[in-house]
Amino acid sequence: MHILIKSSYIVFLKVFLFIVFFLILTPLSLIFLIIKKISYKKNEQSYLINRTKQPNSMNNQF
Repeated sequence: MHILIKSSYIVFLKVFLFIVFFLILTPLSLIFLIIKKISYKKNEQSYLINRTKQPNSMNNQF
């Protein structure tokens, strides 16, 4: 009897974690992803610096 209760408890926990992950975390992640794409501004100035000189060959780098 004790083994049956323990195994049913494990099954319940797996089902519960599945529900939490797919019904709560996945939609929440998708919502944050959509919000991030909407709030992204394409016209903002970048911190990247354009190269003026191309790098040399990497054959003898050390």
